[in-house]
Amino acid sequence: RKLFTFLGTPVLGVASGLLLMAWGFVYEIFWTQAASVPEFLAGAALYGILLLGFELVHDLVDLALAPTRHALDLAPAGFGRALTVERPEWTGHKDFVPPDMARPRETGPLPTESVDTLVIGGGVVGCSVLYHLTKAGWKDVVLVERDILTSGSTWHAAGGFHTLNGDPNVARLQQYTVNLYKQIEAESGQNCGIHLPGGIQLADTPERLDWLRMAQARGRYLGMHMEIISVKEAKELNPLLEEKYFVGALYDEDEGSVDPHGVTHAYAICARNRGAEVYQHTWVNALERCADGTWNVHTFNPETGEAKGTINAEHVVNAGGLWAREVGRMAGLELPVLAMEHHYLMTEPMPEV
Repeated sequence: RKLFTFLGTPVLGVASGLLLMAWGFVYEIFWTQAASVPEFLAGAALYGILLLGFELVHDLVDLALAPTRHALDLAPAGFGRALTVERPEWTGHKDFVPPDMARPRETGPLPTESVDTLVIGGGVVGCSVLYHLTKAGWKDVVLVERDILTSGSTWHAAGGFHTLNGDPNVARLQQYTVNLYKQIEAESGQNCGIHLPGGIQLADTPERLDWLRMAQARGRYLGMHMEIISVKEAKELNPLLEEKYFVGALYDEDEGSVDPHGVTHAYAICARNRGAEVYQHTWVNALERCADGTWNVHTFNPETGEAKGTINAEHVVNAGGLWAREVGRMAGLELPVLAMEHHYLMTEPMPEV
């Protein structure tokens, strides 16, 4: 398995390189007639050797440093807290208090030796899984996080949400989540930064407007609060709108944003109150399948490099986010997961809206 993982990437890389070289060769032969078959074969072989050497060195370094490397720590926790600080003139939100400053962090040895379920990853997905397991009655559940909660991809999420979706099941799930934020905020006492100004989906063609009408009808059946409005009505809601470019709009009152940092901690607090355990500064560096089908999860403290202990779990949930692919490899799975660059805008207050 390790040999396949070790060689799989370079083999695929060489194959793709040969395909590119073949395309270039065909181009040269039929358009410029500047390349010969021996030249192509020599070039392809040299390219393949260089690529194979690069990939082998890359994988050797990756395998050697994977257990303890800190190069993956791309998101300092301080950044997450900085982005949740609002300027005084921004209205509509409550004051934010970073929860991890008020609550002690679990940094000592792991007291639990065997659990029903272990969740790897302390982002919003991992904490949501932990919360829903405890809500369903599961008591013996644990979450481990390599740094502190939200320090992966959750800390820089924009936090926007809406209920409009082409898949009715996903739309219903999104509506459930919007309502859930209010519940966990009340239950945990943790401010989730819920901001529900409503949102407008604009249609610039009659075909798009027909699709929005279909979505509105389906949303009404699912109990959602959507309404088809005219461009004039949309402009009353957003005076910056240029009416001449649109033919209609869909208004969704359940659209807005939340603070991902606060939501994650609200999930964690609710789960803790139901008996779950959360351990921060606990990096999983190996998964070992046992004869009885359970998993031994080996952990260490990334700050000291010392082993923190091994937990035996009947079920393991991979909520590693940016590191989900590395976690999957520990179980012999190659997951098609990679980090994508995101952009979002933060503006000064606009009186028009």
